[in-house]
Amino acid sequence: MRAPSPRAVAVGRSLAGGAFLAAVVWRVGPRPFVEGLRSIEPTTLLAAGLLTGLATAACAWRWALVSRCVDVGVAFPTALRACYLAQLLNLVVPGGVAGDVHRGWRHGSATGRRLRSLGSVVGERSAGQLVQVVLLASALVLLPSPVPRTTVAVVAGLTTVGLVAVVALGLRPSTRAVVDRRVVVGVVAASAAATTAHVATLVLAARGVGVGLPLDRLVPLALLVLVVAALPLNVAGWGPREGMAVWAFAAGGPGAAAGVATATAYGVLVLLVHVPALALLPRRERPALLTEGATSG
Repeated sequence: MRAPSPRAVAVGRSLAGGAFLAAVVWRVGPRPFVEGLRSIEPTTLLAAGLLTGLATAACAWRWALVSRCVDVGVAFPTALRACYLAQLLNLVVPGGVAGDVHRGWRHGSATGRRLRSLGSVVGERSAGQLVQVVLLASALVLLPSPVPRTTVAVVAGLTTVGLVAVVALGLRPSTRAVVDRRVVVGVVAASAAATTAHVATLVLAARGVGVGLPLDRLVPLALLVLVVAALPLNVAGWGPREGMAVWAFAAGGPGAAAGVATATAYGVLVLLVHVPALALLPRRERPALLTEGATSG
């Protein structure tokens, strides 16, 4: 049986994201989206920018650590610029992974080790997702949560096994990342810092739209939304994030509309603070990247 082409996969991802988004609009209507947009204020945008800077630095540090384990070392300043640009591309190109493909490919082209460079990106991104899942499971068990603990254990276990397999695949050219304790500790610390910054940004968005839940109830909802938002089944970042926000906020108390307004404010905030990254992309690459990213992302 013939494997689907990259373009077909990209189209399928976009259609899935569009279906999520259409279902959300059908469920709550357009008003929560408008409320989310109206809630954004300059002080909130500034705070989101600072938190994004922290998250980006943490992700760059993680990539620098992992890349050295597969002998394609990325200097931290280079990693910082590449991660900032990659996050913008993930937000504007359907699929949510085009930016990561781009940074891995560009670094691999510069070093002559494209496969290893792409593997380092796969490994560090998957390691970050693994830490995020562990933090989510811990929050759902230790804090008030709308998700039954048995469900948390089963889903977290299966997801962990899958992510560990992906990390191993990405780092297959070298096993030093597995045995080097300093790398493991650094990757976990960087991933926890990035996740904390993203959660704080979503909490800012929630407060901006009037969600008054105490933090011990809001943080698990934020983690749920963020974990699902990372699925590569979106339209420029939109779709699964809003779908999970509908369910989580409805089950957690504030209501589906509040969840959509929060997700909308969060999505617009992170997009606005990443727009300056466009200056890091050489002008000659912009049209080609958007075309290739839509087919490979």
